[in-house]
Amino acid sequence: MGRHQKPRIKKLRSLYIWHRYIGVSAALLVVVLASTGLMLNHTEKLQLDSHYVSNPWLLDQYGIHAPANVHSYHLQNHWLSQWGERLFLDQVDLGETQEKLQGGLFYKDMLVIALKNKVWLLTPQGELIEKLGNSEGIPTGISAIGITDDGQVAVMTAQGV
Repeated sequence: MGRHQKPRIKKLRSLYIWHRYIGVSAALLVVVLASTGLMLNHTEKLQLDSHYVSNPWLLDQYGIHAPANVHSYHLQNHWLSQWGERLFLDQVDLGETQEKLQGGLFYKDMLVIALKNKVWLLTPQGELIEKLGNSEGIPTGISAIGITDDGQVAVMTAQGV
């Protein structure tokens, strides 16, 4: 009987050691998940929403690349920008478009945004009112937007104003 007990004790001892390492690893995982969960729940207090990832390796892992060209227009106290296919008013995402941003202006409590072939009407806070296109009488090939001497919104195209 003594001979058969030694291999069994070695197996049990090996299982106890494995059990200890797996338990410590699981406990560390729980601590990491709990601490990151608490941080995410208190994002505003910890100001995590004002810190941005700039590590090139990490950005490459997620396929995040800065757009090649950024178009921005200063409108009164705001910035209207196009990053890739996204439009922004300051930090508010206005939506996605395939068209190039040509300009924008504030007119009668509205933000008027000129794209290559469309005009968007938004509230000053960036909420969409309407998207106007060719079927609503908007000319194609817009290159600029402005206000005429008599106070009307005008767009510049290849055909003129």
